[in-house]
Amino acid sequence: MDRSKVFPVAKRLNKTTTAKHIPEGDHLLKRAIRKKFNQMRKEGRLFLNKEPAVVDYLAKHPDILTTSRKRKNVQHEYTSNGMIDSTLHRMPILQRLIATTKTIPTPEIYELFFSTFNELMHYSYDHGFFYIPDEVYLLLGFPAVMPRLLVEPREMPISNSKSRGSMT
Repeated sequence: MDRSKVFPVAKRLNKTTTAKHIPEGDHLLKRAIRKKFNQMRKEGRLFLNKEPAVVDYLAKHPDILTTSRKRKNVQHEYTSNGMIDSTLHRMPILQRLIATTKTIPTPEIYELFFSTFNELMHYSYDHGFFYIPDEVYLLLGFPAVMPRLLVEPREMPISNSKSRGSMT
């Protein structure tokens, strides 16, 4: 996500957005922040030199988050690396996922990716889209060490993917 458009947009918006012009009576969050700061100051728990700047930052932050975290900004990196299909924005493109591996898979392992794709996706969905551990691959029949091929990626049997109902 660090390559997505979210952080640059948020940084740019942070420099150009302010809530100083909105009175506290019209800005519920600003009023709640000021009330809590006053309470903490009375209790002796708050010592701020630049309180107006802190209140402004906290009051404008929801607007910055709402604007910068739009779907197109979040999905940008996931679409560009193949984790999300650029057309449907839902399912991964299997060939791009395989292309991220360090070794070029053999045709047998390539077919194994196709035959176990549903199981791998279900595991990913059921476990919060986290990294799939090696044990899962081993249980599905993948070799412990992926053999290296000295062929170019364009020589892989990509045409077979269309007949298997690939998402590409």
